[in-house]
Amino acid sequence: MALPDGWAKFHNEEGKLYYHNASTGETLRSVYVSGASDINHVQLIDDDATAILSSRLTDSVIKLDTASGEV
Repeated sequence: MALPDGWAKFHNEEGKLYYHNASTGETLRSVYVSGASDINHVQLIDDDATAILSSRLTDSVIKLDTASGEV
């Protein structure tokens, strides 16, 4: 059984979210999150169309459109 594709955040200083093929690990796309250099937590809502993120270094909560990358 193949695993579903899905969003993931990595501990990095890039401020990016990555969408991966869960079976192969291949990155299918990435979204740069303006204003977030240290993403602490991501919660996906609206069938993964919207991501709510918290950024430690900026003490902020960010709402992101995962399709466009718009904050």
